[in-house]
Amino acid sequence: GTNPSHNAMTIREPQRNTTDRIVLAHEKDLILIVDAVDTSVIPQEVRNKARFLYADIPAAYPYDARSWDEKMRYCYRLISQYKNYAKVVITSRIHVGLPAAALGTPVIFISKNGWLPGGHERTGRVAGLLDVFHRVDEVRGLPWTFGNLEDPVPPNPGNHYADRFRASFWNRLKRNEYYADAAKLFGRIPLQRLGAGMHRSEIQNKFHFIMQPSDLLHWQQRRAVESILFHHPNAKVYVHVDIDLGPLDWGDFGVFMESGYDVQVLRLNRNELIKEARHIVRGRIHENDSTLLAGMLVYKHGGVFLAKNIYAIRELSAFLNAGYTKDTVGNITMMVGEQSSVEV
Repeated sequence: GTNPSHNAMTIREPQRNTTDRIVLAHEKDLILIVDAVDTSVIPQEVRNKARFLYADIPAAYPYDARSWDEKMRYCYRLISQYKNYAKVVITSRIHVGLPAAALGTPVIFISKNGWLPGGHERTGRVAGLLDVFHRVDEVRGLPWTFGNLEDPVPPNPGNHYADRFRASFWNRLKRNEYYADAAKLFGRIPLQRLGAGMHRSEIQNKFHFIMQPSDLLHWQQRRAVESILFHHPNAKVYVHVDIDLGPLDWGDFGVFMESGYDVQVLRLNRNELIKEARHIVRGRIHENDSTLLAGMLVYKHGGVFLAKNIYAIRELSAFLNAGYTKDTVGNITMMVGEQSSVEV
């Protein structure tokens, strides 16, 4: 994998683009078509400028493909082109689409009446996986909508979906100390999220929780943060821990940061907040009032405060910019406000 000649080599195939070397591109500009079951849905203009490849080693491959080393080199050349040269990969193979998408390359997945190179979709082999990609399936009313591919292809629509899979997988994998140590040793943690650049200005992007140290080890509070990241994956989530002294242990919340989400565990300086509140609030201050601390956090930072036992069930619009709710006993459950504009 360290031989520079491998980085520049393409894969031989029987009909076209049979050069064994390509010029290192300054930008990703190749259109790769890899085992598409129905190329007729791809505009002729796109097919004319595309590079056709095969996930399986073709019969006309010019090297002896019987050795394990040569098979690995073939795989490496494929992956290298997905990552380093392709602006888009057009395929009907899950084993092509998933690696390309994981490397951040847009994928257009083509189906033909449910048929794929490995069989029919209804066998369940691809259940839940096709949602990661852009799709073309005319039988299902999904026509080609990408023009001649001169313009940049949008990111894969299921990037956030894939990020959740990767986070769940890491949460299981890290329980084995050998895998966890290796991932950290080789710089794979924190994960580089595929959807990190897919920001949306029409939804809230900053959230606050106040928790006790013991809450960081409790599944219900972890689920509360997960519910926010499910609907607001690119939000900043601040977990303010009500502790004066001693180490600040992230507990089970460390998996969020390791998975690439913007979650920060901070020490809550209760006395400082109360002191600042005395300069802002007119009248008597009730130091144990939940509204006071929530209001001061929103006043200082802006965004949405949520009680630690509140779960989000849908997106919160950015147009919701002021207000609060309380439970039946008067505790604050949610507060929304812009920075320096909340009246506590």
